[in-house]
Amino acid sequence: LVSAVVCTIIGLIIYGYATVDWSKDTEFWISTLVILPFPLCWNIAQYASFVIQITGHTTITGHMKGLAIFGPVLLLCIAMNIGLTLAMYYSGFTKNSTKFWAWIITASPPILTGLAIK
Repeated sequence: LVSAVVCTIIGLIIYGYATVDWSKDTEFWISTLVILPFPLCWNIAQYASFVIQITGHTTITGHMKGLAIFGPVLLLCIAMNIGLTLAMYYSGFTKNSTKFWAWIITASPPILTGLAIK
């Protein structure tokens, strides 16, 4: 059942990427579909690693305990990630010549915050 759910989610993500009209507002799509997911996935992986370390992640109660401990940090990192991505996009910092720096500015604070608090 878990594999079916994961496969469905991945299929929907692939379908979403395939149906995006990349020629319209390229900077927005690069910001939200290329830059944003990396730190987001990184912090979710950090959450999973943390929960496995403290609870073994073998029971629902262990998962809930980990979520209670690390959940607020995860939400802070996700909010920071989304806010920085939107700020980089609306400031025009995602243009070709500065795209690398937009990615660094967007990814570094959420990743480093998640690592420091973990």
